[in-house]
Amino acid sequence: MKLSKSIAGIALASSLVLGPSIAAIAETPAPTPVPTPVPTLSVEPISKKVGKKERKAILDARKSAAELAKKADRMARSVANKEAIAAWQEAVKAWETANADALAALKVIRDAYKATCQAADAAYEASAKTKDDVLVKKQAKAAALAAYKDAVTALGPLPAKPAKPELSKPKPKKKG
Repeated sequence: MKLSKSIAGIALASSLVLGPSIAAIAETPAPTPVPTPVPTLSVEPISKKVGKKERKAILDARKSAAELAKKADRMARSVANKEAIAAWQEAVKAWETANADALAALKVIRDAYKATCQAADAAYEASAKTKDDVLVKKQAKAAALAAYKDAVTALGPLPAKPAKPELSKPKPKKKG
């Protein structure tokens, strides 16, 4: 007799806790893939007609349902965090490629500017070093600098590194 009351208490507690969700599952033909927040468990008072063992069974069922809800929430956060990290890692890989290409182009531009300046210096050293030659050297370097600035402007800014995603963290446990 006592075992049947315990089973009846567990069944009662399960139906109180899981009843609305089972009815909702039966009514909807397909589950929606959109993550929804875990509903809070309604704690209804236990009837005074229920004995101590049945009361304990009901409380244990409520506790296990709450633990199950917490575990489901943790798993959902874990999946969402993994997806966010994977997307961020892909964005970082794309950024690394784009950044390497931009830096390589910038290096070519700098090397061309350096070669132009060195050619102007070499032409000046080979000449008679008159005032006109100094003016020609300065004009060549100014033209090289203008070409360098135009090329850097045409290249555009370097790509920005993607920001690390904000991960959902579990709620801190209360001490005490």
